Amino acid sequence: DLLLAKGYVLKDLKRPMQAKLVFEEVVDMKLLESQSVKAKALFEIAEIHFHLDDPDAALTYNLKASQIYKSAGDLVELANVKIQKAGFIKSKGIYLEALKLYDEAIQLFWDEELHDAHANTQFLKGILEFQFENFDEAELLISSALHFFKKSVSMLAPLEILRLVAIIPKPLKVNPLSNSKYLKWRVNLILKRLKNFKYISKE
Repeated sequence: DLLLAKGYVLKDLKRPMQAKLVFEEVVDMKLLESQSVKAKALFEIAEIHFHLDDPDAALTYNLKASQIYKSAGDLVELANVKIQKAGFIKSKGIYLEALKLYDEAIQLFWDEELHDAHANTQFLKGILEFQFENFDEAELLISSALHFFKKSVSMLAPLEILRLVAIIPKPLKVNPLSNSKYLKWRVNLILKRLKNFKYISKE
């Protein structure tokens, strides 16, 4: 657990390669009693690889984490892993499989009565539907934004939209209204990617 905490700190300090080494050390520990700790480390390694533009490696680690949570019957963490995978394959243009993963996560959160996470995941699915011009479905799903900001989607400010998108892939653990370092880092990363792909200008 101490090593895992160290990895989180390094990640927050924007030292992904050092964090990755620490998380890999957690995964390799032979006397590790809790498989869930190992799965958390695998989850974080997957995310680091994705942010380093290596989605194939990210998917490999995501699958390993998924197998552990599925074996343990941890449905909440399994849902989070499915959301993470959806984000990875969405970047590869695998639209239908990403939608299926969001649906599976939405159902798991509903079954566990985790309504905040359920609403957040609906929003993420709505964003994907919008990207592929399924506007009616997108409008219905994105209404989950009302849960957090108490306003219609059309009234959301750009920063509020960024915060909602930035909670991927942890809709249960990260609140879009928080001021956590992790959330700020995710927002800045998304902004950087949007600029790099010329979806937005520096202005």
